[in-house]
Amino acid sequence: MRKVHRDSGKEKEAKERTLKVYLAAKYERRLEICTYRDNVRAIGSHEVTSRWLDGEEHKDVAALQMYARRDLEDIWKADLLIAFTEDPETLQPRGGRHFEAGYAHAHHKEVWLLPFREHIFHWLPEARLFSEWEECLVELANRKHL
Repeated sequence: MRKVHRDSGKEKEAKERTLKVYLAAKYERRLEICTYRDNVRAIGSHEVTSRWLDGEEHKDVAALQMYARRDLEDIWKADLLIAFTEDPETLQPRGGRHFEAGYAHAHHKEVWLLPFREHIFHWLPEARLFSEWEECLVELANRKHL
C-alpha cells in the first residue's frame, strides 16, 4: 500500500503564503536585477522564479530555445511578473521582457512595471506602474499571496 503524504497545517499555510515573482529585464541588467532578487528573497515568504538570473548568455540556437522555454516555465509558475522597463525615449534593441510580460498577461498573471510605460500595452489598467524599486518592494512585503 502506498503512503499518501498530506501537508500539515503549517506546511499548507506556508505554501499558501508563498508569493512567486518573476523578474523581467533586458539581459544586460542581469547583475543589477540579482540585487532586487535578493531584496525579494529577504522578505522571507516570497520566491523568485527567474532562473535566467543565474545563467550565462548563449548564442547557439539550441541553447536559446532551451532558455526561452525555461523562462516561460518560470513565468508560468509565478503569480506576478515585475518588468524592469527602459526609458521609451532611448533606443532599446532587445525586448524579451515585452514578450514575457505579454505571456504573463495572457495567462492572467499580475504585471507590474518599473519605472516606465514603454508601449501601448503598458497602458492597460491591469499593468501597475511603480516609480521606484523601494515602492515596489514595500508592496511586495505587504502581499502574502495574490
